Amino acid sequence: ASGGRGPPLDALVAEWTNRAGQLSLLEHLLKCPPGVYQFPADAEEAADADTVVVDGTLVATNCPNPRGWASSPVLQRLLHLSDDAALHPKVREIFVVGLLSCPEIILCALVRLQLSVARSADQAPGGDARAVAAANAGAGMPMKGELMRELIPLFFKPRRNTNAAGGGGGAQQQQQQQPPPPNVVRNMPGALRRLWGISQNTVVAACIEAWRSTSNDPPASRFQTVVHIIGVVRVLPSPENAIATILNGNKDPEFSLTVAFVMADHDMLQLRPWLTDRWNSAGANKGMFAVALISYVGKNYSQASARRNKPLVSVENLGTTLRFVLSLDAETMNGVVPTPNGKAVTLGESVKAIVDACLARHPGLAEALPNAGAAADRGSADGGGGGASVGSNQSGQQQQRPAPG
Repeated sequence: ASGGRGPPLDALVAEWTNRAGQLSLLEHLLKCPPGVYQFPADAEEAADADTVVVDGTLVATNCPNPRGWASSPVLQRLLHLSDDAALHPKVREIFVVGLLSCPEIILCALVRLQLSVARSADQAPGGDARAVAAANAGAGMPMKGELMRELIPLFFKPRRNTNAAGGGGGAQQQQQQQPPPPNVVRNMPGALRRLWGISQNTVVAACIEAWRSTSNDPPASRFQTVVHIIGVVRVLPSPENAIATILNGNKDPEFSLTVAFVMADHDMLQLRPWLTDRWNSAGANKGMFAVALISYVGKNYSQASARRNKPLVSVENLGTTLRFVLSLDAETMNGVVPTPNGKAVTLGESVKAIVDACLARHPGLAEALPNAGAAADRGSADGGGGGASVGSNQSGQQQQRPAPG
C-alpha cells in the first residue's frame, strides 16, 4: 500500500486461514505512517488517538500510526489471534510495542472496546449474531488481563522511587539492580480525561485496584499511591464528582477512609464534617459505617505518626475520628458486632478497647480525648480481656480485626 491507500480494513481484520501471515501484516501496518497506510477511524477512535497529541504535536515516540492502535477492529483481531497458543507470544510482543510507545491510546481504546463488545453481547438479537457478539466479548481475555495489569500501574500508581528503599550500600545496590521504569506515559492528563469520558466507573475501579495492589507494601509506599491517586482525580474534567464518588462509595471503605485521611492532612478536606456527612447519609447502614470506621482505626493506629511526617494515618486524624466515634448515640453503641472468634460484643465495648489501645500507643491523644480515659476504663471492665487483645499488637503489625475477643 502507498499514498495512504491500500486494502480495506475489513479485509485485513476478517478471519484468515493464514493467521500467522495476518498477524505479520497487521504488525507491519502498525509500524507504517499514515502516508503508507491510513487506518479509518470513527469519532471515538480518533479521540483515543488524539491522547498522544498535545497542542497539535505528536508526543508519543515510536508510534507512527496512532489511529491503528485506536482501531477497534484491529485490537479485536489481535485479541482473537492471542487466543491461538502459537501466536500468543507474538501478539504480546506487538502489544508491548504499543505499551511502550502509546500507552495512552492502548488504555482508552482497550476499555472502550471491552465496553462496546459487552454491550453488543447483551443486545444481540440471537442466533448467529449473538454467537459472534459473545465470541468478540470473550476474545483475548488472558491478553486483556495482562495488558490491564501493565496499564493500571502506569497511570494509577506513582513511579517507584528506589532511593527510598533501605539505607547505606544496600540501597545503592538495590537502586542499581532495580532502576525506575522508563516514563512511557507522555500525556497522562489527556489520557485520564479521555478515559473518564469513556467510563467513569472504570477510572474509579482502577483507583481502587491500584490501592489494593499495595496491600503488602510499606505505609510510605501506600501513602505515595494515595497521593498519586488524588493527583489523578484532580486532572479529571469533574474532579469534585470523582472525589465524591471515591470518598462516599461503599466498594472499598478502607480506600475511602484512607483518601479522606490523606486529604485532611493536606488541607483538602475537613475530616469531622465529612465523617458527619457520611454518618447522616448512611441511613439504615449507620452501624456498618461505625464498624468500618473503628475497624480501620484498629488496623492502622499502631503505625500512625504526626501529620508533619506525612504518614498514611496521622495521629491528628486518629484523634478526630475517635472523638467522632465517642460521640455516637447510645443505640448505635449498644449494637452487637461480630468478632473473629464468634463472641458477640457491643460496638461500645469495641470502641472502648480501641480507644484504650490508641492511648497506650499514642499517650498524647489523651489531651485530644478528655473523656477517653474513663471510657477506656469502662471498656476494660465491660469487655474483660478484649481491650488487651486489641491493644496488645504494639509492634506495628497490622491487625486483622479490632473487635475484642
